[in-house]
Amino acid sequence: MFWRKVLAWAACLGILPLAYADPDADPVKPDESLVVFPSLCWKDAVTPQWQADIHAWIYEPPLVEAAAVWAWLVGDEAEPVDDDAGDDLLQERLQWFLVDNERGKRLRFKIGDASHVTGASGPDGHVHETVILVDAGVVEAATTARIVNRAPDGREFSGRLDCLPPRGLSVISDIDDTVKISEVHDKQALLANTFLRPYRPVAGMARLYARLANEREARFHYLSASPWQLYPVLDEFMLARGFPAGSFHLKHFRLKDRSFFALFDDPYTYKLEAMEDLLARLGERDLILVGDSGEQDPEVYGEIARRYPQRVRAIVIRDVGVPGAPSRAERAAVAFAGVEAGRVFWFADAVPEELAGQLLEAAPDVYANPAP
Repeated sequence: MFWRKVLAWAACLGILPLAYADPDADPVKPDESLVVFPSLCWKDAVTPQWQADIHAWIYEPPLVEAAAVWAWLVGDEAEPVDDDAGDDLLQERLQWFLVDNERGKRLRFKIGDASHVTGASGPDGHVHETVILVDAGVVEAATTARIVNRAPDGREFSGRLDCLPPRGLSVISDIDDTVKISEVHDKQALLANTFLRPYRPVAGMARLYARLANEREARFHYLSASPWQLYPVLDEFMLARGFPAGSFHLKHFRLKDRSFFALFDDPYTYKLEAMEDLLARLGERDLILVGDSGEQDPEVYGEIARRYPQRVRAIVIRDVGVPGAPSRAERAAVAFAGVEAGRVFWFADAVPEELAGQLLEAAPDVYANPAP
């Protein structure tokens, strides 16, 4: 309230252009920045209205060196930073955990010609808002739009808005050890692969996803127990490696609230709840679920398949070979009990060439021209 009054007075005195004196929203100040996450737009199941998620993160960039913080955070639990390349990667990735989150900010966004003001940002600097779309042009083609915030200093912050027809094919994909090599089952390797080493894709996965996008009009939703702080580097990596753009669904995490080693804890409960929330936005769309055996993707996907047997067309699991874990057959017998065996596909290491054909057959060619 105080800053909104200040901005109004500043505009009246000519200090700030009147166009930016917004009594209902807070501007992004010069020392602040904003990430607008890719979100979904969908048609409500009960009403004919289209709705959209707005999700953004407002913060001040950190002033500390990541390497010094790294040593304090992990001690002897991870590899030391002993070269310039590793130091640069650490600075690029860890900085997102060290930002000064801005709470209590109400932000104005434009979607098409319509303007929307969010509720106040939380302690982690995130704002979430679900809005009704009043600009029909945004969804006429059921395609991609933009969510835009314009700061008084001329900067523009924007994110993708994927508008989904109620019917079609959606691929829900894990990220760690599914899209990129993370070695989640090994704590030291996980930290090194996350913060110190160049990201490495799972061989063949981008090509598989591209075929599903091109031949079945598939839309992609990357749902992971990775924290939102890794979104900027994950998005850059995935686009550079040819993975289709899509919505992201990650975990909220603050260093001051939890241990650094809890980054990927307890994915079963988180993922099951997050998938149910996502499915509520996907209408009657068919599903292909892709994950790995390093955590609990088989158990989560098996439960989803039992709850939605008509919608889950296929489940793909990359077997990462966790030492001491039950055999593939033993785990599958429990995780996929009651799921049609022909809908579950396993592979190890690189994606086999025949998998694309099997998934294309599992998802019939009925999505070429999805109706909005």
